[in-house]
Amino acid sequence: MEQQIQLIISAVTLLGVVFAVYKYFRDPDIRADKTLAIMKERCDLKHQNIDANILAIKENHLRHLEADVQQIKIDIAKILAVMEERNK
Repeated sequence: MEQQIQLIISAVTLLGVVFAVYKYFRDPDIRADKTLAIMKERCDLKHQNIDANILAIKENHLRHLEADVQQIKIDIAKILAVMEERNK
């Protein structure tokens, strides 16, 4: 009877050790998968934010360039008018 109890306790202990080893090697993979998923989501959000900022900067820059070109056209027209006045 004592040997049977000892055998049962040994079997349960062995199963516990096997389960502990399995859990030890399985949990890091699960944590790593979760961490990678979170990092991927953050990267996607950052890329979307960067893309939006680049687009806003590009549009703002183009508006300034268009305004500068318009001002240059006006200035050239004034210079041409002054030159025509002097040539007369």
